Amino acid sequence: MRYCVKCKSFLEQSKFVMAKNRNTCREHINKQHAQYQIERWKKHPMERKAHTIWQIAYLDCRKTFQIKMKLGLKQVLKLLESKEFGLENDVRFVPLDPLEPLSISNFCMTNAATRFDLCFMWRRVHCAEDYKACFEPKCNPTIYVSSRLAVEL
Repeated sequence: MRYCVKCKSFLEQSKFVMAKNRNTCREHINKQHAQYQIERWKKHPMERKAHTIWQIAYLDCRKTFQIKMKLGLKQVLKLLESKEFGLENDVRFVPLDPLEPLSISNFCMTNAATRFDLCFMWRRVHCAEDYKACFEPKCNPTIYVSSRLAVEL
C-alpha cells in the first residue's frame, strides 16, 4: 500500500508508476501529462498535426499492411515543415512498397481519400504489383511527395 498525494488515500502498489514520482498514482500522472501535451500543442499546432498523421500511419502499418514502421514522429514533422504543408492540408503516409517497412526510403504522402483507396485495395487484393500499379499516373492518385521524389532528404 502507498499513499497518493493527489488522491489523499492509500492505494495498492500496482496503481503507482515505478519512476521518479512515486507519490502520485498513475491516474493523476496521466492527467498531468495530458495537460502538458495540450499546452504544448497549443504553442506548436504543427507538432500536434504531425502526431495525428504519425498515429494514423502507425495504425495502417500495423493493421492493414502488417509491417513495421521505421518513420519517426520527428521525421514526419520534418517532412511536413520542409514541404510547407499547413494545418489545413489533409496529409497521410502510406508505403510505396507494401512488403517493406514504412520508412524515410519507403513512403508516399497522399491525401486521405487516396490513402483510403490504397488501404482498401491492399486489404482486398494483397498483391504488391497491383498495389504499386495504383501509383502510376493513369490511375490519377493524389501524391504530394514520395521517397522516390524526395532524394534531398
